[in-house]
Amino acid sequence: GADRMAAPGGPIRKERFQRMERVIRYTPGSLRILELPNMDLPHVLDRTLVLQVEAEVPPSEESTVIPFLGKTRKGDDAVWEELEILTIAELRAAEKESSSSSSHGSSTGGADNDNTMASPAVAKIADPLVRRVVAEMDAEHTNRNLMARAKRNGTTKIMPAIRARMEPLAVSFVMENPLGVAIKIQEIQLVARLQDGKSVCTNEDAIEIRTGPPPPVKEWTFQSSTNTFFAPMFARRSPEGGTEAKGSWTADPLKPAFVVTQRNLTLKPGSKERISLSICPLERGELEILGVRCKLFDNIWVFHPFKLQGPLLQNNRENKANRARAKPVLLKSRIEQDMPRLTVSLVSTRYSPTEDESTASTLHGQVSKWNLRVCNIGTATASNLVLKTNVPWINIPTGRRRMSEDDATSTCIGPSGTLLKLGRAYERLEAGETMEIPVQIKTTSSIMGQEKKEDLYMLYRYEFDEPSTGATKQRWLREMVEVRVSPAVSLTATLMPSFWAKSEHIVSVEATNHIRGKLVLDKLSIASRDYRLEKIADQGTTLRGSTVAMVDYNERVSMHYRLIATPPPDADEDRPYNKCIISECPFQEGLSDRAKDSIRSEVTDFLCLESAATRFEKALQAHKYELARAAASNDEEPRHVSQIRRANTSMSGSGEDGRRSRSVIHPTSVARLCPVDTSKSKVDLICTWNAPNELNPEDVDVTGQNHVTGLSIRPLDGKTRKGCPITITCQHAATKTHNFAMSGPAHVPLEITVRNRLVEASVEFEFSVERPKTFEFIGAECFTWEMEGGEELTIPLTAVIPTPGMYNLQHVRLVVTRDNGQKVSYLFPLQWLVQVDNGEGR
Repeated sequence: GADRMAAPGGPIRKERFQRMERVIRYTPGSLRILELPNMDLPHVLDRTLVLQVEAEVPPSEESTVIPFLGKTRKGDDAVWEELEILTIAELRAAEKESSSSSSHGSSTGGADNDNTMASPAVAKIADPLVRRVVAEMDAEHTNRNLMARAKRNGTTKIMPAIRARMEPLAVSFVMENPLGVAIKIQEIQLVARLQDGKSVCTNEDAIEIRTGPPPPVKEWTFQSSTNTFFAPMFARRSPEGGTEAKGSWTADPLKPAFVVTQRNLTLKPGSKERISLSICPLERGELEILGVRCKLFDNIWVFHPFKLQGPLLQNNRENKANRARAKPVLLKSRIEQDMPRLTVSLVSTRYSPTEDESTASTLHGQVSKWNLRVCNIGTATASNLVLKTNVPWINIPTGRRRMSEDDATSTCIGPSGTLLKLGRAYERLEAGETMEIPVQIKTTSSIMGQEKKEDLYMLYRYEFDEPSTGATKQRWLREMVEVRVSPAVSLTATLMPSFWAKSEHIVSVEATNHIRGKLVLDKLSIASRDYRLEKIADQGTTLRGSTVAMVDYNERVSMHYRLIATPPPDADEDRPYNKCIISECPFQEGLSDRAKDSIRSEVTDFLCLESAATRFEKALQAHKYELARAAASNDEEPRHVSQIRRANTSMSGSGEDGRRSRSVIHPTSVARLCPVDTSKSKVDLICTWNAPNELNPEDVDVTGQNHVTGLSIRPLDGKTRKGCPITITCQHAATKTHNFAMSGPAHVPLEITVRNRLVEASVEFEFSVERPKTFEFIGAECFTWEMEGGEELTIPLTAVIPTPGMYNLQHVRLVVTRDNGQKVSYLFPLQWLVQVDNGEGR
């Protein structure tokens, strides 16, 4: 009866009978044990089957809480795939950059020698490093699409997954009790077959081989698993030649080819429960998981073979019409050599949190210190560890100063600012080793002023060497954290030219506290080549007489600063531009402003990472738009060889930044944050702050920083600027005493300075002085002029005032001619006041 239940008949049953007969005939001491196959008690739902590496199986609960940060989640598969493609593209581009630089010399730059066939959309990207990465991304997308199409069409055979030796696999499925009474299930374990080319080790078919007294029960444990493994029941090994060989089978429970876990379970009437079983291969070969075996009522063995459906075939009309499927390969694996297996956990450097703090949200702009605890639970050495994130939140302090402004911030690879190498000292991690890498995490919200949940995707990639071929392979690890970010400080800044001191500007900064507690402002900093920041004195009344800039909840503080232009470098220096300087202005009264070299400061690290990520994201989105537009128009024809060569020539442009090639300057460097060609046009502000920990006053203060990026000072040209490109200042006496009876009208001299704010473009304008009703001007009252970028013009005038009183000398009108020929008139609201008194003077 049990044999009739094995299969519905035909070749499947015949093959099973021949397999068991061959074992029993040629193996002394073999004994067949009663086992009921296909009994469906308990009922196993094959459609619920999931196979994973045990180290990648999420915990039983929905999520794990990371204190002071957030909750772990699975993440979106589409985001993971995009991050993986971007990681591959950046690493390939960096490798080509390095090889090209070493072969052609660092002066030419690797990105300038790219012979890759460029598409028209890629050729439009200006930055050569971004262009190379995007080209590699397009190539990777194309390869994956072709592979997916080949799998759908059935032209490519789907190969089993490659697994590591001594790395446990977990198989989970739902088991159901169809009866109205509870059933007790014992020794639930997986049934599998492992073939290494010479022999086969399997525990299918309940055949017991007795060659002596039973050996002691041996247990196996592995670093990558918390389970205890045992030799499978009825495990046996065939002679050399496989299952068809006519020889004696052996059973050695102390040296099995694979080990399994066992479970006992009691199913209530009509209930369902998901269970997880593990199997760990100890030898190399082809592993196939056949089904699950268990014992009912302490005596009866039951076997259920897994029945899965393969993917639908789409290679021809017949298969599409008949919904033909390929053979399933989910339960098949190719076991190769030992491989590393990494686990990563974020460990806060702060004390153990309370229950309230473990679920508390982080603040926008908060910078916290963490340790990346990386453990190699595999059986081989891992090398070249890199971390890819979806947002520029993580900075790895190197502990050493930059050699130059062109060096990368942190350990960044590539232009995105989100691909980090896990340190030079941690390039190799031996099996069983654990290391801790100090990192900084700056949380930011995409919606200012509102609490929002943000997703932090962390994709780890590491490599290992294959001993037989020497080839390098890679593995991936996914970690995603859902972070709740609350508003902390809203920082705004406005800038206007100074009308009293030429080449100076006034920066007004407003900071509002959204933390339910006190906020202490630390300092305001800028990184610039052509400007320095200086706090305007005597602003203590703004802080209510306090020497510390402490702001209560929902309060706002306003501070004003002078933005002073720095002189150009001396003629004897070897560079035609200034070094990038960090100007720091403490909010606390009594502390003086200071300036230091940018390569000695770490305050710009997150600003450099965020700026690089923003530039790369803009270029990538523009590229995707070009691809979508080309796909929608569908008018792209095959290109001639000369067109391809011209596109490649445009890709290998010099891309100079000042006098340096952009391929030499890393996208996350301070030099790219403050480029020479736009340093006179824009500045970025950095405001650092700290807040006492209200939940635990004994803990360290919460620190953070907020940025105001792209604060426009002087536009490069007048195309994108709607305001007046010209500023005017006036030098004149504030008071004058004159004897009107003896000398007649008073003459007040004034000098009007007209300055072109544009850095590169010239401006044509008409200068005119409107005639006031109460006095007159002597001098050039109306003329037309053209000034080059940054040029100044001084216009002397004299005001003739007939009677004593207070007079406004501001009566200047400028009519600027735009590039399109349009004339725009400007009047200036500031007053130039002079007090004229009647007295003994002349």
